[in-house]
Amino acid sequence: MLSLAGIPQARIGPFQFHDNGTVTLANRPLSCSVMILDNDGAARTMSRDETFGCTDAFVSDMLIFHDNRLLSQPNAVYSGDDCRAQMAVKTLLRVLSHRHVRRYLRSGPFALQLTDLHASNIFVDEEWNVTGLVDLEWICALPLESGDAPGAETKGVWFWHCISSANAMYLLLESHLCPPVSLSSEAEAAVSTFWCWDAEDAVWNKLTGKEAYDDPGFSHFNSQRSPTYGHSGEYAPDYSQNYGQAYPQPAVNQPSYMQPAYAENANLNTSFDQGYAHRQGLTPSAPSRSVHRDSMGFIKTKWSAAFMGVTTLQAIICLVFEAYVFGKFQTSLGEHRDLPKVQSQYKTIPTFLTLFIFGFLYELVVVWDALRMKNTIQVIGVCIANLALLVYTAIQIEQIQTAITILGEFNALKPETLSTELWGDVKPYLVAIPAVIGLATVCMGFIAWKLYQEFAWDILKNIGADYRMKKRFLHYQIYIALLKFDFFFFLGFIIQFVVVVAQKTDPEFALTIATIPITIGILLAAAYFTRKENKPGMFVVIILYLGGLSYFIFKLVRIYQPDHKDSYQAVRRSLTAFAVITILLIILTIINAIICLRNFDNGLKAHLISSRKVEEKPDAHSISLHDVKPQLPSRMTID
Repeated sequence: MLSLAGIPQARIGPFQFHDNGTVTLANRPLSCSVMILDNDGAARTMSRDETFGCTDAFVSDMLIFHDNRLLSQPNAVYSGDDCRAQMAVKTLLRVLSHRHVRRYLRSGPFALQLTDLHASNIFVDEEWNVTGLVDLEWICALPLESGDAPGAETKGVWFWHCISSANAMYLLLESHLCPPVSLSSEAEAAVSTFWCWDAEDAVWNKLTGKEAYDDPGFSHFNSQRSPTYGHSGEYAPDYSQNYGQAYPQPAVNQPSYMQPAYAENANLNTSFDQGYAHRQGLTPSAPSRSVHRDSMGFIKTKWSAAFMGVTTLQAIICLVFEAYVFGKFQTSLGEHRDLPKVQSQYKTIPTFLTLFIFGFLYELVVVWDALRMKNTIQVIGVCIANLALLVYTAIQIEQIQTAITILGEFNALKPETLSTELWGDVKPYLVAIPAVIGLATVCMGFIAWKLYQEFAWDILKNIGADYRMKKRFLHYQIYIALLKFDFFFFLGFIIQFVVVVAQKTDPEFALTIATIPITIGILLAAAYFTRKENKPGMFVVIILYLGGLSYFIFKLVRIYQPDHKDSYQAVRRSLTAFAVITILLIILTIINAIICLRNFDNGLKAHLISSRKVEEKPDAHSISLHDVKPQLPSRMTID
């Protein structure tokens, strides 16, 4: 190790010790404090095999990592002022970073350092000569500035300790890096607004999360509190003198937000003092446990329940009205007529009812999925789809009137039933349906705005404060939502075409039916390839999208060709609406598929991997991520 310490390193990162005696620098920078924050639920900002060749990038990612710790830990703050203070500190560290990153050392060289060096890890003989060191798994190649001695003129040692420490950031910034008496509560409140776009919303959400955490039902560890925020030694002043209460840090034994279960941790000797965690007064996190997810748990929030309630009420009212129109129509039919012009009109109202049943039920499923997954884009998509249903219900008024008129002209209604009387009976219900949908859409739009504020916080906690990662996740959400709406409008077009237009003897009838399972397979494959970041699969899916786009353009042109005018008359307008919407959706889907393809291999995949699947198949010798190969079984993997 002494020989290794004398070799300048080209990159920042920890070392791997292999069974064959070789050492490689091939992991993300991992210190003891980073491990503690990892286990406490802080979302990773650096992929497992990522090293750094630039000090600025390393500092930036470490600060984002601390941001994620504040976002994800439910008991990270105890008051609004405390939350603003922590946000202000993280903002100021970014402002001060240029003072402590020397320009000529930005790209190295980097030096080996012991990030867990303390008395209990050093062995000496009777004459106090050092004979050995333990806990060498925490050695890292780090910037030279981070090894400056205390008292250096630049005060860089305190800045780097803020970056690397799990608990001393606030105290060191106030006592060593900022001018005296500069961090007043007013100054902290002002500076905190620059930490994120909606700083006060973040404060409110953290306090709400703290209230939930303090609920006796949230954690049976609620009564176990440490007297300070995990500080010890000279960096542990009495917070009660400044804030009127202690800075609480309860023992956390909860599932980490984005981390897999650490199978090997279950085998650690619990009598060991856990090194750094023990000395700093922190209770180490227990291994992650599998948690049962309540599929209807989202209903417990006010706005989620309201959105589901409005959607369900709309579906019930509209389906009742549509069922009445269908029943009235069916009971008014008289002698069956075999004329081609009449045949298509017989199928008009049953087709509309079938589409409405499928449409509203499918919308309820999409709403449930959007609320369960906290997918803001999908919620907005439901509102837009509701507008499309509004247009469709408005179109059906004229088409049903035309169907009743034609059936009356050809004496297809009962003798005692006049077409004008039948139309007068069903018209109020047909007009009421788009009115109900319009009112529901307005309500859904308002609730969607509230859900956007609610879900944005959860997304920020899961994905972190990295703007680029949030943008990639946004494109992923848009793409998945488009796939779900593609399915509905494609199937709606196919149902109308098969039932009303196509003849069973026509080969196109069988081919059109066959496209339904094929399309379902394509959409499922598209979602799978995107989640797994499979580039060849995505290229194939995009080619299939282009084929589907060509098909719908062909159908749209054919609807208005003179040779096929009579075949499409009964559903011309509704088919046109579905074809145009489907074409637009396919174009948007292709664009987003390309964007998602370009975002591959940039770290989003790790956030999308289901922790539940990881827990179901733990690897006894490594941390199980689907895109990470297990290490050799003869050594325990730390990261």
